[in-house]
Amino acid sequence: MKIISSKDNPQYKFWKRLTQSKGINDLGYFILSGEKLVQEAVHMYKQNHSIEISAEILTDDQHSHLSAPKCYRLPLSLFDSLDILGTHSPLLIIKTPELKRYQSTVTHTSQTSHAASHEEGLNNNLFQVIAPLGDPKNLGALIRSCAAFDVDQIVLTEESANPFLPNAIKAASLACLHLPMVQAGPLAELEGSFFALHQDGVPIDQIEWPNQITLLVGQEGQGLKKLSSKAQVTPVKIPIKSNTESLNAAVAASIALYEISKTRNHKL
Repeated sequence: MKIISSKDNPQYKFWKRLTQSKGINDLGYFILSGEKLVQEAVHMYKQNHSIEISAEILTDDQHSHLSAPKCYRLPLSLFDSLDILGTHSPLLIIKTPELKRYQSTVTHTSQTSHAASHEEGLNNNLFQVIAPLGDPKNLGALIRSCAAFDVDQIVLTEESANPFLPNAIKAASLACLHLPMVQAGPLAELEGSFFALHQDGVPIDQIEWPNQITLLVGQEGQGLKKLSSKAQVTPVKIPIKSNTESLNAAVAASIALYEISKTRNHKL
């Protein structure tokens, strides 16, 4: 067990940087908090090492889930500065999964098409979601729904929140560790054909979904305003009562994922 008592300690400074998106991106690690999530992550680690835990951080009255040399003990003031969500339970420092670059693969052009890619090696049943959500809680909730409804991968854009921020991880419930994610550029540069949630679209229960699906979730507040003219969009709407202006982006996407999954499961 290693004890760190100074805020000037290089190891503590490293961890402190992980409380911000830039630090997570630059250093390639994130902080996992919350007793239940920590226990689940430790179980994953002990079972097959599918995740890499570099450290466990404790206060004086906490008990370790791991053995030395990965355990560190901090005074409460330093610990609390890392425990952003105020969980008051042990923290884990985990290596972020590699995010590959996004490559457009879906070529459907209308709601009735059944297009399949002719590019060698592509998955003809690829189901992916583009998620330019800037709110970490919304992004985390969407990631959790994507895992629940068998989405193959999530596409993050430059507008997306970091999926490894504490609020995103809490909302995702560790789905961010096993659901593949890829990184795209800004929303305005996306090309290809997409289904997109929009209040003026075709009712979702009238869509004939193709084998390959890319669902584009609009940005909070801005919707699809930033899309390039090269993006071919089939708008899809979720009918709601007239006295309700709109649905939360993550909620709307979750409803759409459920509807899509019913069709896909029927085909399979």
